[in-house]
Amino acid sequence: MKRMKGILIITLMNNMKKIVECFIVVFFLFAGTSYVGFSQTEIDTVYIKYLDATINTAKDSASYYRVRTISNGVLKAEDYSMKDSTIKCSGYYKKINPYIREGSFVYYASVLDGGIQLGRSEGCYINDKKVGLWKYYYSSGELFYTQPYIKGDKTGSMQGYYKTGEIKRIEKYKDGKFIEGNCYTLAGKDTAYYEVQIRAKFPGGDNTMSKYFLDRVIYPKEARKKLQEGKVYVMFTILENGTVNTAYVMKSSGYPLLDAAALEVVQNMPQFSPAYFDGVPVKMKMVQVIAFKLTN
Repeated sequence: MKRMKGILIITLMNNMKKIVECFIVVFFLFAGTSYVGFSQTEIDTVYIKYLDATINTAKDSASYYRVRTISNGVLKAEDYSMKDSTIKCSGYYKKINPYIREGSFVYYASVLDGGIQLGRSEGCYINDKKVGLWKYYYSSGELFYTQPYIKGDKTGSMQGYYKTGEIKRIEKYKDGKFIEGNCYTLAGKDTAYYEVQIRAKFPGGDNTMSKYFLDRVIYPKEARKKLQEGKVYVMFTILENGTVNTAYVMKSSGYPLLDAAALEVVQNMPQFSPAYFDGVPVKMKMVQVIAFKLTN
């Protein structure tokens, strides 16, 4: 009986420890969100180029403005679009110089690789790393998938859903690495697995793409004579059928001749294998950097 009693006490203590840990996390999240109803004091408004930016920028080059407030010693920031002042992100911080996220966060529109739009996503950060269960939603509002995190790494079981609520996929992760996955039909039948997100691919792969630019980029003679050097950042879109579209100079070298030479090569790229999101071909945005540098 003594031995059994000892086991029981240890078990109860372990369970109590888990309960206390859960209570601390829940209380922390509740405390973080409950401050919204209290009075807040605005610290300032700064400008950023992208959501989650850790560096402020000048107003004329910003895509968002960030309103920073403090309430009962808790720092909060809300990011708004420069175009229409709609809120895009809201969350809590341990510090804002430098930025360290700490507490509950809501992204009102998630943007994945290639500019793919999702709806809201929400979860918690501790010491600037995702922890616990994060939820992601379709742009129409239905739950898209859930993913547990430990110290910023994906872990455990990711579960994806059809808009009607049925399980669509289950993926297992450990220490941020994908282990295995299964996909299911709407009727619940196991079907061939496919990745949620597949990036567009140049024919032959990245090495072939690098060779394409080495072979095709021509240094303009007039630019060489004038000793013009610089980097050109070209943004372009790969359509659902893989063709390159709407290429433009996102960041200039400072010299029109170099910009034009870089843009021409990007516009003439061959057809890509298109990007896929959740099994459906989608548009994807990419940036190509082309450097012009003179040698002796």
